[in-house]
Amino acid sequence: MASRASGTILEHTRLGLSTPFDHGTRGLWSESWSLLSRNEWLRSVRNRLKVLGELPSGWDGYGAPRIALETTLFAQQILQDLWIRRLPAPDVSAMSSGGIMIEWQSNGHELSIEVHGPYATSFLFERAGAEEEEEGCVGSDISQLQSYVAELTQPTIMIAA
Repeated sequence: MASRASGTILEHTRLGLSTPFDHGTRGLWSESWSLLSRNEWLRSVRNRLKVLGELPSGWDGYGAPRIALETTLFAQQILQDLWIRRLPAPDVSAMSSGGIMIEWQSNGHELSIEVHGPYATSFLFERAGAEEEEEGCVGSDISQLQSYVAELTQPTIMIAA
């Protein structure tokens, strides 16, 4: 799975885009969004995707391509299908490859989804307390992502050995 481009937070700042750090710590930022209704949650995500879709070529200062409309629409569809109650809004950012990164950190778990285009999606899931990460690719069946999202909303109980 490709890494997020270096300088993303700096680039967001230069472009006047919001970052999780604009609202304090990442956890506080995510928590503040967790109380939103489904409509508010989806509206905030759609607005963020719209901003990303309007970034010009070279938005990162290194010649990054524009994000294709099909990519933003597919990311929007995935997010609509993944929403469940108590799920905080994700961090959504542009990737220097022309894709969209969607990330959650909740209850000690982390889920990263890279949308490269329609039906071209990869993910990385880090379960709290687990030594191994789960990663893979997703086409039209997002049921695996839905199970990871459900885990994000469940409190983690760690048992000491």
